[in-house]
Amino acid sequence: MALLSVILPIVLLIAAGYLLARLIPIEIQSLSRLTIYLLTPSLVFTALVRTDVSAAAAARLIGLIVVQFAVLLVVALVAGRLLRLAPVKRSGLAVATVLYNAGNYGLPVSLFAFGEEGVRLATLIFVVSAILMHSVGVFLASAGRNKPVHAVFDMFRLPLIYAAVAGVVFAYKGWTVPVALWRPIELMAQGAIPVLLITLGVQLSQARPSAVNAPLGISAVLRLVVSPLLTIALAPWFGIAGLARDVAVLSTAMPTAINAFLIAAQFDAAPDFVASAVFLTTVASFVSISIVLALLL
Repeated sequence: MALLSVILPIVLLIAAGYLLARLIPIEIQSLSRLTIYLLTPSLVFTALVRTDVSAAAAARLIGLIVVQFAVLLVVALVAGRLLRLAPVKRSGLAVATVLYNAGNYGLPVSLFAFGEEGVRLATLIFVVSAILMHSVGVFLASAGRNKPVHAVFDMFRLPLIYAAVAGVVFAYKGWTVPVALWRPIELMAQGAIPVLLITLGVQLSQARPSAVNAPLGISAVLRLVVSPLLTIALAPWFGIAGLARDVAVLSTAMPTAINAFLIAAQFDAAPDFVASAVFLTTVASFVSISIVLALLL
């Protein structure tokens, strides 16, 4: 019953966005900008301000996420070579495998499964994954075609990084946000979860998945199965257990990120393949995430 109360709200909100976009025209760019520039930074800031995770514990969690990312990347690149894929297709497979939806999907599931403390830990993971996505992810997608440094600079034009830095500083210093500022920020943060899920549904409605083939299937297995298993295997090496481990496992079990497709499209790194991976892993995750939650809860 607890599992149903976590997964069903997620599925219903994604389905609501999907059906709404099918019934009436939805301007996805404006909706995405709303989440990127207002709602998600507010959620990140409020979550980090409220967190009571020590600096040492946060460093261990960040280390786990970075090392897990690196190991999974090596596995994906080796898989691409074993499949004898062209360099561009290998880049697409790597991007689809290592860039996961820790925001639109990961934060709501962590909130419903583990409560406020869970979403605070998931927010830290989301920030780290966003940095990796806009640095290593961009480098992978560029595949020698473009200068990735220009795209990496775009990361610093978005408010997410500054919201995260401000949240960490306020939490560390113990500063109190003035009520007149805190209330609108908190209201936007409260609206982030449903809007993120509805936005994901709208984005999925515009996806054009191709037929499932061996590379796509392998990418999905690496993303949904191997990724959380790697986190479980690596967690003891970083001294991470309990709730922090469970949130890390859940977050790294998320499907391929929508932004992975946007990055792949920008650098022409097999965007059709990555779009198919987004659609396939998101749909399959309704089952895989349910299994992960059943094992964790």
